[in-house]
Amino acid sequence: MSHKRAVNNIHDRSYKDLYSNKIVFLDLVKEMLKAPWANDLKEDNLILIDKEYILSDYEENESDIVYKANIEGREVIFYILLEFQSTVDYRMPLRLLFYINEIFREHIKNLSVEDRKNKKGFKVPAIVPIVLYNSIRAWNAPKYFKDIVNNSELFGDNIVNFRYAHMKKARSATKII
Repeated sequence: MSHKRAVNNIHDRSYKDLYSNKIVFLDLVKEMLKAPWANDLKEDNLILIDKEYILSDYEENESDIVYKANIEGREVIFYILLEFQSTVDYRMPLRLLFYINEIFREHIKNLSVEDRKNKKGFKVPAIVPIVLYNSIRAWNAPKYFKDIVNNSELFGDNIVNFRYAHMKKARSATKII
């Protein structure tokens, strides 16, 4: 194992341990997203899911943290991708789409037979993707999925789109972008 990968693995485990703490995670979400619904999240409402989503076409230079919560009686899944590399990944929206898809697959797979039936009112949980990036270099990758789709402006709302939340950790300062 190279020295760089070993250092990244140490950072990976440290950040994963840090954000696996519910209080630290709540602070991250509330400060980073500043969404009104974030105030409804409580420590006793969060469930840390011990699951990593490893995609076959990506190296192991990231780590996952997945939380489930209930907001107003509805399930929400927070997917945090910890990114430890020195370069910006301009494919990030596509990578997140793959991870989101895997989370939905896992969710459906774990539903009861009755809940899997095609019936009126079927819903899936909201998935909130968050990327934590650790480097001195600025993160300038697109944050909206549509921004990596050719001619997205032609198709308006007829194509998949989402925006991921992003936080850069550089040296000792944390910046919310």
